[in-house]
Parts: sequence; structure tokens; C-alpha cells
Amino acid sequence: MQKNYIFVGYKKRILTSNKKHVEQNKNKKHPKGLGVLFFTEMWERFGFYLMLGIFTLYMVAGDGMGLSNAESADIYGTYLALVYLTPFFGGLLADKLLGYRKSIFIGGLLMAGGYFGLAFTTSIMGFFGSLLFIILGNGLFKPNISVLLGRLYDDDEHRHLKDSGFNIFYMGINVGAFICNFVAAYLRLEFGWGYAFAVAGAGMLIGVVWLFAGQKIAPKLVEVDTISPSVEGDMTLGQILLKMFVPAIIAGGLGWLIPGSIFGSDSTDAFLFFSIPVVLFYINLVRKAKEEEKEPIKALLAIMGVVVIFWAIFHQNGSALTFWTQNNTDRQVSETTASLLKTIKLSEEVSTVPRISEKQGLHGEFEGYNLGPSYYFINTAGEPYKDMVLPKGNLSNEDAPSDLKKYFPHKKEMAEQIAKFEKEIKAANADDKKEIEKRYAAWKVKIDYIKSTSEKFTKSLAEETNATKKAALDKKYATWQAEKDKLLAELAIAYEGKAFDWAKVRDDKKGTWGSFSIWPTELQASINPFFIIILTPLVVGFLNFLGKRGKEPSTPAKIGIGLLITALSMFVMVGAAIVSESGAIKTSTAWLFGLYGVITVGELFLSPMGLSLVSKLSPKRIGAVMMGGWFLSTAIGNKLSGVLSGTWDLFDNKEYFFLTNMGLVMIAVVGIFVMLPWLRKVVEEHTEK
Repeated sequence: MQKNYIFVGYKKRILTSNKKHVEQNKNKKHPKGLGVLFFTEMWERFGFYLMLGIFTLYMVAGDGMGLSNAESADIYGTYLALVYLTPFFGGLLADKLLGYRKSIFIGGLLMAGGYFGLAFTTSIMGFFGSLLFIILGNGLFKPNISVLLGRLYDDDEHRHLKDSGFNIFYMGINVGAFICNFVAAYLRLEFGWGYAFAVAGAGMLIGVVWLFAGQKIAPKLVEVDTISPSVEGDMTLGQILLKMFVPAIIAGGLGWLIPGSIFGSDSTDAFLFFSIPVVLFYINLVRKAKEEEKEPIKALLAIMGVVVIFWAIFHQNGSALTFWTQNNTDRQVSETTASLLKTIKLSEEVSTVPRISEKQGLHGEFEGYNLGPSYYFINTAGEPYKDMVLPKGNLSNEDAPSDLKKYFPHKKEMAEQIAKFEKEIKAANADDKKEIEKRYAAWKVKIDYIKSTSEKFTKSLAEETNATKKAALDKKYATWQAEKDKLLAELAIAYEGKAFDWAKVRDDKKGTWGSFSIWPTELQASINPFFIIILTPLVVGFLNFLGKRGKEPSTPAKIGIGLLITALSMFVMVGAAIVSESGAIKTSTAWLFGLYGVITVGELFLSPMGLSLVSKLSPKRIGAVMMGGWFLSTAIGNKLSGVLSGTWDLFDNKEYFFLTNMGLVMIAVVGIFVMLPWLRKVVEEHTEK
């Protein structure tokens, strides 16, 4: 008995001594590698979010791809889903074969290639091929830079700084995300879409070069980049691909081939079916894990399950909220602000001069042409916005408003339009081909009619010798010219190669029209990173304040709080939708700032905490695989964001759209708080102190 007492006392003294030793060895400074990874990620996110900020706008623009809201939302959701699904495979390759730095380098170069591809391609195949490069590159880059960061903090000297390190790293992501949209807007307005995509590629290359050079400044990055040895029962890379990837491909193919669609589109069906074997792979990890690893893996999978809903709501910023900003937000700026924005090339002019635009049904179907002012002045019902004062009498007599340029192209553009139709017909499936051919046929009939009638008049006037008959013919020709001009305006084509001649428009007619400046739609994508940069130090400081008093919430509780705050952000948009009277009135930009201010606080409680928790709880031998699981949950959420955004045009009352989002988040909130006691226990037992 005495011996046991002495042993226990001796052991207690040793533990106390070790604890003091660990406390003494704690470093108050972050490892040097944080700065290297911070700027690498900043430049990578600069390119990624620059492309994402203009992606939907490019797809729906008349001088872009000309897709409907529903079509663009489907592509957007699928792209984002795949961007965050491939980190699973990138994590496997890093864990089993490549290591982390090599994966990051390869991924960065692939992404740069994809951005440059978007800049220079003119074909549908080139467009999707470029997206594939970005998707594969992100899969190698994204999970492995986060794992590499986590490994910098795995020693006793820095472990206590891991949460704040991830918060600082997260702020780096958003510095790049904030700056990029101003660059994108400037390049799009001044030079075109291609230049904006090209600069995204240049940003990614800067990130790769920075990391390569930074290894010498922070050699610990090389030291921690090791491939953990496999344990008995682990599957090889080949076995994983055979048992999980092959079934996933088969399941995805079945989802695509199912007649009709279950979840709204073939791409959604294919993606969700593809995800089933991958999800089963993660569930199987629990069964095969060592006993001490089972509970941490279960806890991580549970949290990944509930945060799917967060990403389904959050990533609507590039689709549904882009639609809201473009069409429902009052973006007019004062004359002083307009002068400033024009100086830095960040203003967009909208005018009431009539021009042609395509009319689309709720599902994107072509419903003919509409002749009227800029889209900015017309609501979804095709009527002027309520209470909006239209500009009048401020147009230049010499220069046409800049927003008219794309509506009156030359003969070259008409040839390009024909080529575009032919490419669409060639690439389309059987159902879509009929619709495109129908549109093309109607368009071509009008063009041929204009051409043949013009040629007939030209020939008749040249051949007619009788003065009386020639005078009558001249009169008919003048009438025809007016009819022809109207037809050309409806088709947005200057067939004879003549540009729209603003100087010949009567001055009294110009006096009935007007214009003003607005801020570009893509700048709304910078509001969220702006708030992250501002609020990150405040949130970190607040949590440190609570921590010093022993009241800091556990990491799972922080994630639950983040979800609850996200639900409140949707309530802000319910208010905005009510004020807008279902799109009849444009709402103040303040609603967007309110939304992003609230949802950013939720994001800061959730996203960096999730990354940190995965780093803390994951068994080291499968660290990147579990980080890939975190991105898999993001991928599924992103695809669902596209599904939800695809229903945007189906909601006449937009408040119901945002209430639906809010209800989904509240389900996730209830789920995580029900599991909270168990999650807190797992974290306390399995997190290294």
C-alpha cells in the first residue's frame, strides 16, 4: 500500500514537472513558416476568388456565354462542388505518395494553366477543359497547404498557438479575396473578360514562386513535410482508388444516365451519386481505425455532416446573391463618387437608350427579344422599377453611352454570332439542339430577309431609268430603311458593317434619354473578405478574453454558434426582400453590408475552427485524407448552393427563398447542439494539450 502511494506521488511529481517544462517551452511567437504559407495562400486565393467573382457574370453576360440564371447556377454549383471534392484525392496523393509541398507546387501550376485557358479559349470545350485544370489543381493545393500549416504547430513549443495561427492564415485568404474583385472589375470594364482571367493565373504563379523561395527562409516547412508510415490494415493508394474511386465513377455515371433528373439536373444527380461511395469510404475509416482513433474520426464526420448546410448557404454569394446584387440592389453612386471611380476605371455606365436584350422564361427558355433601356432599369416583370427616377438629358452629343457598345456590333461580330450558334448546335444534346436550332432558324430568317430585300432595292434603284418611278422607289426605300433599322436593332446586328452611329441620332431624341454611373456587380464579392479582415482581430481578441477567464467555448460549440449566426444572416435578407416588394423596388447597398457583416462573424466562428479541429483530431497517418473529408463536406454544400440558387427565379417572393435557407441552417444548428456534450468530451480527451 505504501509502495503504491509512493509511486503515485512520484508519478504526480513527474507529470507536474513535465507540465512545467512544457509551459516553459511554450513560444509566444508563431513559426516562420506561417508567413510563407500566409502569402502563398493569399496569392492563390487572389486568383481563385478573382475568377469566382466574375464567373457567374461571365456566364450570363451577352458578351460572355449568354446562359440563363438557372444554367449558370448549375455550372457554378457543379464547379464549386468539384473544386472542393478533389481535395480528397489530393490529400490521398500527398499522404501516400507526393508529400505536401510537391502537391502544392503541382496544384498551383495546374490552376494557373486553367486560368490562362479561360483567358484565351473561345470554345465550349476549352471553357470546360480550363475548369478541369483548376478543379484538379485545387485538389492538390487546398488540403495540403492547410495540413502543412497544422504540422508547423504540432510541437509543444507552438501547439497552443494553433487556433490563432489558423485564424491569421484565414485572414491571409481574405486579403487576396478582397483585393481581387477590384482588379477584376477594372480589367473587365477596360479590357474584357480575358484579361481578368489572365491576371488570376499570374497571381497563382506568384504564390508558387513565393513558396519555393520561402522554403529557405523557413526550413521547418521542409522538416515537417514527411509521409507518415502506414499501419497494419491501411489500404494502399491503388486499393483506395479501386475500392472507392471506381465505384464513385460508376455511381456518378448512373446518376447522369437516369432518365429525367432527381435533384433538378443531370449534373447534380451525377455529383451526388458520385459522392455516395466517397462518403461510405469515410464511414469505413471508423470501422478499420484503431480503437483510440475511432471517436475522433466519428466526431469529425459528425461535424462535417452539419457544416454541409453552412456551405450550401454561404457560397450562394457567387450565384443567388450575385443575381440579387445585379438586379435588386441600388448601385447608383453620387457624382463625386462616380468621378473617383471613373479615375480608377471602376465605374459602369447604364443608360436609358433603347437596345435589344433577350427575354427568358423562369427556366431560361428563350422567349424572344425585348427593346428597352439597360437591364438596370427594368425589373423581372419587364417593368421600370417602382419609385426609380430615370436619368434624362445628360448624354453627350458626340459619344454614345458606353453600355451601348456591345449591342451594336459590326459585320465581324455577326459572323461570330453565326459561328457561336453553330458551335452550340454541335455541342448540344438532342433536346437542347432542337431549341438552339429553332432560335438560330428564326434569327437567320430575319437576317436573310434584310439581306435579300436590301439587295433587291439596290438593284432596282440602279436599273430604274424613269425619273417618276425612281422617285417613288426612293420613297419606298426610305420607308424600308426605317424598317430595316428597327429589325437590325431587334437583332442587335449591324449587318452591313456599319457601327451604330450616335452622331446621326437627333439631338432632341438624345435629350429624352440619360445615364448615370453604378459600381460593378463583382465588387459585392469583396464585402465578405473586407469584414473578415476587420473582424478577425476582434473575434480572436474576444475569444482570447474569454479564454483568460476560463469561459472560452469549446471548438464544436464555436462551430454551433457560427451556424446560428449564419441563420440570423438569412433573416437580414428576408427583411431586404420584404422591403424590395418582391423585386419591384431596388434596395439599399446597406442590406448587403448587413448580410455580410453578420454571416462573416458566423464564418469566423466556423470555418477556421473547423480547419483547426481537423488538424487536432485527425490521426497523423491520414491527416490529409481527413482534411480532404472537410473539403468533401464543403463540396457537397457547394453543389447544394447551386441547386438552391437554381430555384431563384422560381420564387416570386424572394423572402421565401431566404426563409428556406434559414430553415435549413436551423436544422443544422439543432443537430450540432444535440451532439455538443459528446463532441466536447471527444475533443477534451483526444486533443493534445
